Amino acid sequence: MDQIVQCLLENLLDNLNCWVFIISAGRRIVWANKKFADLINTCREEIYNRDIHEAAPFLFMKEMDDDCTTCLASLRMINKKISIPLNNKNKTFHLKLIPYRDEQKKDVFLLVYMKNVTSVNEIIHQFNNTKLFIRNLFNSIRNYSIIITDIDLNIIKFNKGAEILFEYQEKEVGNDMSIRDVIPESSAPKFAEMLESLGKLKLIKRDIVLKNRKDAVFTADLTASIMNDEKGKPVGYIFIAIDITEHKKLKDDIEKHNLELAKLYQETEKASKLKSSFLANMSHELRTPLTAILGFSELLIAQKVGILNEIQKNFLNDVYTSGKQLLSLINDILDLSKIEAEKIELNIEKVHLQRVIISAKTFILPLLTNKKLDLLDQIPEQEIFVRADEARTKQILYNLYSNAVKFTHENGSISTLVQVKEDKVSISIADTGIGIKNEDQNIIFDEFVQIENSYSRKYSGTGLGLSLVKKFLAIMKGEISVFSEGEGKGSVFTITLPLYK
Repeated sequence: MDQIVQCLLENLLDNLNCWVFIISAGRRIVWANKKFADLINTCREEIYNRDIHEAAPFLFMKEMDDDCTTCLASLRMINKKISIPLNNKNKTFHLKLIPYRDEQKKDVFLLVYMKNVTSVNEIIHQFNNTKLFIRNLFNSIRNYSIIITDIDLNIIKFNKGAEILFEYQEKEVGNDMSIRDVIPESSAPKFAEMLESLGKLKLIKRDIVLKNRKDAVFTADLTASIMNDEKGKPVGYIFIAIDITEHKKLKDDIEKHNLELAKLYQETEKASKLKSSFLANMSHELRTPLTAILGFSELLIAQKVGILNEIQKNFLNDVYTSGKQLLSLINDILDLSKIEAEKIELNIEKVHLQRVIISAKTFILPLLTNKKLDLLDQIPEQEIFVRADEARTKQILYNLYSNAVKFTHENGSISTLVQVKEDKVSISIADTGIGIKNEDQNIIFDEFVQIENSYSRKYSGTGLGLSLVKKFLAIMKGEISVFSEGEGKGSVFTITLPLYK
């Protein structure tokens, strides 16, 4: 029976993940488990009666040898942790020295138990470092006040940010202080609502009025969440507060200014519509008598009511020319006012692009002849149709062509390039005229803008033509752009219109 028990005990000790061996008072190995035999790379039969100093010198150094002497002398167990250099690294071991006496031989032996606990120690060390890091991080956050309470709202922890915000010292904060001490009566209902909502939500955030130690109130952004234990049972709360008094004041000021701006914008829009309505009415009232003046001037110039001398003809031609310019200005103002009043109506339809271009160029042919300008075209022969208002498209092209003629010197040229790009058509009208400075290209489409340079001063105009072109194109889902290398180097105006499909 004793042999069976001994066999079971040896098997048990062999399967332990530690080193177990027995030595005599003379430091001779009496028995060792398989783990220890593997450590010193010796089979168990050869290990018996070997000197422990010779068999495992890296283990049995002075500290351990002294512990063995003390244990043998006192016959008391030693239980401690020791550090042993193993594979060029210090390892931590749990050491147990258990003395026992052989009753027959009266000899004293030591049962040595050694377990490597380095990884456990490292985990504990890392855990302690993590705790220290979290503690330092918790106290280093000063822009946020963090308060941790138990489930009864008694304050457990107060970080430096909370000390600054609420003007309490950490040593003053104990179990007798509650989070309610920083909640004024006026905020109690909202705070109660936050706690009630936390029963349904994991986290809740509210703007709330809080107070400091001196009862001075301030507006804070307060975030609250519940702390649970490992079983999911609520054990406390975490509150994070940020003073947003200045931020809220700024926000309120911005909202106030926005309301004022919205009111001002509405008044401006109303005034703009009244202005547009006035201009439309005035333009209509001016155009009616002006049409009569032009009609009577044409009759007189044609000498339908009598013969005119040369001086009378010149005067009437001046009247007629000036009347036509004034009518053009009135028409432009009327169109502009209608667009701004959103009363303009366009007939978007299928428009034959080549025919519109030819029609627009017909009006400028006499001017081209007078200035000896060449007209160059690169227009595809295949028919192109666009989605646009035909009359307004013709007006746009006439405006661009007449500008090109007006600002191009004699013996120059005007060219037209038409290109189809995916679902759009681009029409570029280029001239060899006075050109446009780079800084002026950004403002040339603004209302009533006329570019001032050494070439343009002698040319008249209202500054409305290009502005109307851009507005009409926008309504027809088109665009306009300009390119010029500078004064005296000509200009290229390109408009795009959607293809009709």
